[in-house]
Amino acid sequence: MPHVSISGVPQVPLEFFFDSVLPCVTELAARVEELLVKEGHIVNGNWTSPHPSTPCGSSSPLERGTELSVIPIFDKVVLVGESVWRRPPNARLVDSSTSTVSACRPPPPDAQIRIVSPHFDPNSCFATAVPCKLRSMRNPEESNERDLIWSCQDVLRDDSRRRFSYGISLDDTDLRIWFFSRSHELVSPPLNYLKEAPRLVQLFLALAFASQEELGYDESMTQFKDNCGAVQYKIQVGEAFYVTTKLLSDHRHDAACGRTTRVWEAYREDDLERTPVALKDLWTSTGAIQEGTQLLDLHERLEALEDPGTPHPPGQYFLTVLNHGYVQTANGEDDHTIDIMTRGCLPPADGPSHARKHYRIVFKEVGTPVHSLQCLSEAMRALADATQALRLLYRLGLIHHDVSAGNILFVDGVGKLSDLEYLRSFKGPSSSQLDRHVIGTADYTSGEVAARRYCFIPSCHDTTRSVSRPPPFRFNPLHDVESTLWVGIWSVSYHGRGNSEAMKELYDTYFPRHFTNYTIDDRMIAISRGLSAAISPTDSLLPTLNILHRLTKKLLKHYQIFEGDFTNQSLVFEGVAPLNGSAFDGVHAAFIAEYEKAAVQCEGIVLAAPDTPKHQTTCAAAPSPVIPTPITRSSERPLKRRKTASPKAPPVTRSSGNRKRRSPSAPPSRRSARLAQKSKASTETKKTSTHLSCA
Repeated sequence: MPHVSISGVPQVPLEFFFDSVLPCVTELAARVEELLVKEGHIVNGNWTSPHPSTPCGSSSPLERGTELSVIPIFDKVVLVGESVWRRPPNARLVDSSTSTVSACRPPPPDAQIRIVSPHFDPNSCFATAVPCKLRSMRNPEESNERDLIWSCQDVLRDDSRRRFSYGISLDDTDLRIWFFSRSHELVSPPLNYLKEAPRLVQLFLALAFASQEELGYDESMTQFKDNCGAVQYKIQVGEAFYVTTKLLSDHRHDAACGRTTRVWEAYREDDLERTPVALKDLWTSTGAIQEGTQLLDLHERLEALEDPGTPHPPGQYFLTVLNHGYVQTANGEDDHTIDIMTRGCLPPADGPSHARKHYRIVFKEVGTPVHSLQCLSEAMRALADATQALRLLYRLGLIHHDVSAGNILFVDGVGKLSDLEYLRSFKGPSSSQLDRHVIGTADYTSGEVAARRYCFIPSCHDTTRSVSRPPPFRFNPLHDVESTLWVGIWSVSYHGRGNSEAMKELYDTYFPRHFTNYTIDDRMIAISRGLSAAISPTDSLLPTLNILHRLTKKLLKHYQIFEGDFTNQSLVFEGVAPLNGSAFDGVHAAFIAEYEKAAVQCEGIVLAAPDTPKHQTTCAAAPSPVIPTPITRSSERPLKRRKTASPKAPPVTRSSGNRKRRSPSAPPSRRSARLAQKSKASTETKKTSTHLSCA
């Protein structure tokens, strides 16, 4: 029997919810049902009362408001359950359609099961344990379901303590149960709440008497408000507790499923000096090596490295681990989206299932990511140091696999490469998981990685030294280096897009809202023919862009060496041929030198806040920018973008809570219009602008 989905959420049997997802209250439910039958509320499995009488001329209780029927039933079930279990419920179903609960997320649920506890603000959205959509909707058919999905996902996005969320929706008399975790979204078949009383009793008791952990809250985190009224947390990592002071990074606006990485500045609770540290909370893929384990092992290998050839000790290019480990539940088990939340049972639904484990790590350094730096020279220095880190990884036979503007941090004048979850060796057998799937941050992904194919095979090369067909595509060190280039181009074009239409066009070309096959095509052209932009000679960002433009040529040379002789490169991958003399030899040093040169040239250029009208200004004490004379040789002149797209490539996805999924390609008509607009703008600025060159 094929599986079905409701509003895109896989539907699983009702038995799976009661056997594997909801808290187990089988014995309590049987005793409560027996008492309700004796009292005459249930006859032959149907509710006789309490429920509203149907208005004259209507066949549906919805015209009176279905929630008026469900809430009294919930209250009656809980009242009987309280008398049987001899303890009060932990949550109650309330009508919130006219509630004064703070508007934390639109659209608000019209009813909700709320935590009953003195530790929760009664007017706070954080007390919403189970969003419910019970009111009759006069809008399109799936309106209730769409709103319910949004409410449940928003619960996971807004509340850092939430591990998962239940939901309840009602369509006439058909009730559905929903479940959302960091790896799964599930929905039950419809349940007639008036005619299937035993199931409804079991559902309401399971939710009303569940512990906070069973309702999806993380009991290793305690929420409080600081002196300024901001929400902060006391978070347990291993045996230690940390108190947050500021949220540094939050990817809550991404899909609720995924890594959902959050980073706080915090201090250890028993530290009288309150020394700032960085605390990172995420849901990592099951089977992935812990980032803390990767870093500790890396530091040991770096210490043993002879002649690292770096201006700083090699360990300074990476973060220092103070504490790390998986988050544990109240019974001491590692928090897991399958082993704990569904009691080890895999949901019987179509599609991939990516189980996740809850993980935390504490770093000694509190850094600023490149995308938040306000000084361009600092961004270039951070890129130089990040490339030093990649060079060290390369010497150890490792690749990073996810270089981005968020993973390069600037700490006390030194750039550091972070987020080593996907760190692995590029030697030996290919990793099927990482080489077959596009993993990384889309904005900074290499064009080849996005296309999943080799794109720079020289048209004229000695075929006797190459294999007849390229081997299966695999990630290599050049792709990490290319990612640093896109971070640099992003830093300049994003902050400079308010200066001119040409700079805005540069940004829109390589960093569009939707990463499509056209974007891949543009990036291939940028590497093979150079950046194309008509930048004014008076723009202070032009020298930096010219340096980045030169780097595309250097990178192309190394790509062509690598892809011109796959036989020799295969020996490098297998560990037979030495790294010296390979296609990767020297690429890091070349990029480091250019980034350092850029850092000197752009000294004093301040990158203003992104929301200001002008994104780039020059400090009063900054020296006049040096405008290099562009080379006008036709062989060096950047070419215009092609009008044909590359072969269809798989969608680019993120690796974590901070990894984007891009939509399908834009229609060709929109691209044609954009090309026409670009051509017109280029013509208008021809007399007063300078094309990027290899000067």
